[in-house]
Amino acid sequence: MISYISTRGNAPALTFAEVLLTGLAPDGGLYVPSSWPTNHGADPTLPYAQYAAEIMWPFVEGSMDRSDFDSIAAEAYASFSHPDVIPIST
Repeated sequence: MISYISTRGNAPALTFAEVLLTGLAPDGGLYVPSSWPTNHGADPTLPYAQYAAEIMWPFVEGSMDRSDFDSIAAEAYASFSHPDVIPIST
């Protein structure tokens, strides 16, 4: 599980759920992940919402149930009109 630390370095490390409820760190800094996953293993051929959930999961893991998180991600992207959500054109 990833912890979150203040950009100013003078606040306690928190979990995702704690950061979500806290907002700014008490020292006035922003909370950022203490580490970054290097290999998320997500399959880029998945539908966009599922792919996004796979990539984001390590940042919220331990704070909520995986099926709830997948539902939140699906709902967040459900109103996009393009099937690719964010189409890339060259």
